[in-house]
Amino acid sequence: MHRILASAASGLTKCSVGGGARPSFFDKAREVVAGGLAHGGSLAGSRRCLAYNANSTDLTTNALSYHRDRATYIRDVLPTKEQVDFFQDNGYLVMEDLLDPTHLQTWRDTIDAAVGVRGDDWAFPHKGQVDITNVDMQFYTKVFTQRINLWMTDDKARHLLFAVQAVLGRAACMLVGIERIRMWHDQALYKEPWANATSWHLDVPYWSFDSLNAISAWVALDDATLANGCMHFVPGSQKTVAEDYSGRKYFRENKIGSNMDAVFEYYPEARTMASAPVAVKAGSVSFHRGTLIHGAGANMTCHRRRAMTMGYMPDGAVFNGKQNVLTDEQFAALRPGDRLTDDTVNPLVYDSTQ
Repeated sequence: MHRILASAASGLTKCSVGGGARPSFFDKAREVVAGGLAHGGSLAGSRRCLAYNANSTDLTTNALSYHRDRATYIRDVLPTKEQVDFFQDNGYLVMEDLLDPTHLQTWRDTIDAAVGVRGDDWAFPHKGQVDITNVDMQFYTKVFTQRINLWMTDDKARHLLFAVQAVLGRAACMLVGIERIRMWHDQALYKEPWANATSWHLDVPYWSFDSLNAISAWVALDDATLANGCMHFVPGSQKTVAEDYSGRKYFRENKIGSNMDAVFEYYPEARTMASAPVAVKAGSVSFHRGTLIHGAGANMTCHRRRAMTMGYMPDGAVFNGKQNVLTDEQFAALRPGDRLTDDTVNPLVYDSTQ
């Protein structure tokens, strides 16, 4: 297993970055931590995470409340230089034990409740919205229970998911080497007992923007094992996908269906690459590029395997003409090339420059 232990940077409180010559992003993030430790709790000039005013339909920037509350939900840990290098080479990384047992129980209670409110057929935040991305629905609905954008429909889930971006959004930026990142969508992915396998695929071709720096964070709420359907990655396949994209300027898309190896029809070079099963224990977080070929096994147990995920896009990404999770109204209002900057749809969740 390609699993690397993360190093903790405890006591982070101040989030500003000093002036002077512009450092590398990795060094800059380290300065953030050092500044916090040195200033004993000051929140002056802190970086921004989006907060949502539950009494309003407007998104607001409220760094103080959400930075203050991140310790309720997650440990404050930075990826190490070695971990960043591993991610760059392989396209994925597991940061272990980002949630302590109390955090983990809070996540389970919060996400289970938000999923429960959605019921059996309310996959999207807008009731009646139809899945236009997947086609083999008889198979797909047996892959996992999928509930998208819980932040839009549940106050407690919104608070949790935005507060933790001080850690997860920061890590995502560091791993792909960008400064600002937006939420494309969150989604609960619960592999039910005896659920189908998740066929090999990559994420970004489904989404409404094209970027080699798309990335996902996958938070294990239960131990993900070989028995219950842990993820498998094809390390290095993101480089094959990037080379293909550089020639054609779009990502080729295969659907998640009963044909496990359909993605290799588009990327035959990856067919002979070794795959890596990656067990993730509850409370740990797996990151992977949107261009990394990955899948998951069937759940061969009588228990659910729960995960909460967040798909991110770089700030400044533009609409590529695909609807994906957008509503009909949102889709109709966009034209290819429009910047995806509507904070009520794709909130800015981390900004290292603030």
